[in-house]
Amino acid sequence: MAFGAFGSFEFVRESVRLPYVISNYLYANSLYSASISGDGGFSADEVTAAGVLPTAKWIDNRFLTPDDQVAVGHEIFRVECESCHTPGSYRGIKHYVALRQWDMSKIKAMLGGLAFMHNGAMPGFAGTDAEQSALAAYLNSFAPISAAASAAAKDGKTVFEQNCSMCHRVSAADPLFKNLDKDPKTASNSLADLTSLFPLMPDLKLSDEQRTALVAWINSQRNAKGYANATQGGN
Repeated sequence: MAFGAFGSFEFVRESVRLPYVISNYLYANSLYSASISGDGGFSADEVTAAGVLPTAKWIDNRFLTPDDQVAVGHEIFRVECESCHTPGSYRGIKHYVALRQWDMSKIKAMLGGLAFMHNGAMPGFAGTDAEQSALAAYLNSFAPISAAASAAAKDGKTVFEQNCSMCHRVSAADPLFKNLDKDPKTASNSLADLTSLFPLMPDLKLSDEQRTALVAWINSQRNAKGYANATQGGN
């Protein structure tokens, strides 16, 4: 009973303080949230500018070529993600990617918005664009999804769950539900360029059919009983 109680306490304690191990100071991946004197270049902004490969100390491969994307992506996963995730077991990425049917391009797009996912429970990705592509290649290697399969969802609820639910919740207070135009055609056109709505949104390219279905589903939820009192979430 003591082990069970202590283990549960530790799990909750670790979860409630994410994405930090020291609030507003040190992220769970051991990067400082902001540059400070003596940080050794290990702040999120500095690693993003310099790259994680030349910055990380315990790493085998510091050079990225087109032929070793997956291997180098594994290195990046190990130093940036593995403090909280495993490839296929505890908080496994394989299941997460397969459930949402993300192909490699969508994985890369989503990596750009990690800090906004799941109520801000994760640090943002730190590294160069090329390193982000390498990490996407590694994550895609777990359960490769084709671009056609990724774009196959046509039901509005499924489109929302696969592309939006990481950051948005079905709530009148959520920015997507609050600000998206109620006119179906206007709303669908605005979703064609997500970064124009908010620069840090992933640049997802939903098809015309997917956008139409998504807008129709969002409007149906706006009219649903109890919608105005739904729990706020996302960022």
